Amino acid sequence: LQEKFSICLFSPVSWDVIPNTKIDLDEWEHVNCLKNVALAYEGTRSGLKGYIALGTNYNYGEDITSRGRILIYDIIEVVPEPGQPLTKNKFKEIYAKDQKGPVTALSQVKGFLVSAVGQKIYIWQLKDNDLIGVAFIDTQVYTH
Repeated sequence: LQEKFSICLFSPVSWDVIPNTKIDLDEWEHVNCLKNVALAYEGTRSGLKGYIALGTNYNYGEDITSRGRILIYDIIEVVPEPGQPLTKNKFKEIYAKDQKGPVTALSQVKGFLVSAVGQKIYIWQLKDNDLIGVAFIDTQVYTH
């Protein structure tokens, strides 16, 4: 039986798991980093908006080139189910795409997402639910 990583929301008041918020990741996919990031927002208002960003790695073994994914989720408010006030929040997937290496670190700088993917550090701009590369540097060493 293969263990699978998952993410879910917890109530900040009671620390109970919020029902129906669990997201299972793929088999062999491990979460390397998870951050609450403030990224530039181009919706009905301008400024920064909070998102949950995950960096993952597929741990297949030493014979297979390591790959990963960047996933970005928004936490939205919905009408709660009757008798379950905790169900007022849900994950909304904004972005989920494969990367050419393991995603080992995530951060933010002035509304941009910074990621360490393999030996490279990328700066991304979130635009129309897609990450647009702004800059990168090849560090030639593992970055975490």
